[in-house]
Amino acid sequence: MKSSKEKHVKRRERQNGVAVTGSPRNRYRRHILIFMGYKFNTLLYLVYFFSVFKSVEYALNYLLKIYQIQLLIEQREILFAVLTLLILSLWMKYFSQGYEGDAFSHVLYWQYRLINKAEMISRVLGVLTAGLLFGFLYSGILGFETKAVSFDDDLAGSIFNGCLENKTYTEMLVKPLLSDEILYKASKFICEGNTVPKWLIGGVTDPTNVVRYVSALFDIFIFEFCFSVAIYIALSVYVVVDSLCNFVGVYCLLKRFAVITANSYLRNINGAVCLDAAVSMRRYFQDRNQLLLLVRVLANFLAVIITARFFNPTLSLPYNNFRQIYSNVHPSKMEAMNPGRDVTMCVSSTVLEDQDIEFSRFPDTNLGRFLRCYYNLPDKVKMQ
Repeated sequence: MKSSKEKHVKRRERQNGVAVTGSPRNRYRRHILIFMGYKFNTLLYLVYFFSVFKSVEYALNYLLKIYQIQLLIEQREILFAVLTLLILSLWMKYFSQGYEGDAFSHVLYWQYRLINKAEMISRVLGVLTAGLLFGFLYSGILGFETKAVSFDDDLAGSIFNGCLENKTYTEMLVKPLLSDEILYKASKFICEGNTVPKWLIGGVTDPTNVVRYVSALFDIFIFEFCFSVAIYIALSVYVVVDSLCNFVGVYCLLKRFAVITANSYLRNINGAVCLDAAVSMRRYFQDRNQLLLLVRVLANFLAVIITARFFNPTLSLPYNNFRQIYSNVHPSKMEAMNPGRDVTMCVSSTVLEDQDIEFSRFPDTNLGRFLRCYYNLPDKVKMQ
């Protein structure tokens, strides 16, 4: 017979939804519930944010028109950044169901061994699916106007307009190596041949504009990548300094200002960064450019890999801090890593294997409690 201690542990695991024990059907059920939790919460957030933000933006434009006030683009962006912080604060306080995070932040958590691989995949797919679904609603059912991004017109100018040399990154890197004649011939071959799908070059038909198109995409990639690295470094700091008050709001505000800064450079080439794969999915239904979507998502993903590789703060942590941060690690593994009396001795997350990491607990929210109840439903007993 099982001891009372074992029964207590099993009961606690069922209540928190931590263990992955049980039938294969129960394990698959957990994967699906994580996917549904992040999909529903992210979709709800996108609908909430879009509705409130657009309503306030419409009211602001109406008031500015009445009082005949002209704001600079930078002034509007700062106002919208403050508005974003207020909207996010209300979301986190009243509406969030605990399934937070942009798509590739969960890849970062997996790289730091905070969650296991199966949970990471479920989270990422849930967030990306929510972005796709909202984009479909945004462009289709809700009937909002969409405008395809076109690079077949003359660009307004370099993103470094006003600088001494006034060059894009592509001009600085490629032009010293290749002449204009070679670039034009290559662009003409791409436009006239059938070797490159038309969607891959954004429907550009003028060979001269192919160079502009590639240049614009390259610069968007650079800015998306660099600013994504910056915000993921900030997220990495939060992982080990979780005592910061309301860091989610601070993190989102930093992301908003990063978007403002990057887009102020990219505005002249009809470019914009998203810094979030789910937002990139939504923007695709507005931009209608497959290669632009690929550039944004790839830059965002590579930023996570680079951040985890070179800015990993979990490579050396005092055991006390490690124990607080890694609540998902199996107790037997955590005990095996115990340095004894010297709890200030540093340990590394690299010693953790995927099987050492349990699933995260269900959030203590309405959605979390609902999913936990569904997870704890007994499997159907087969008839003998």
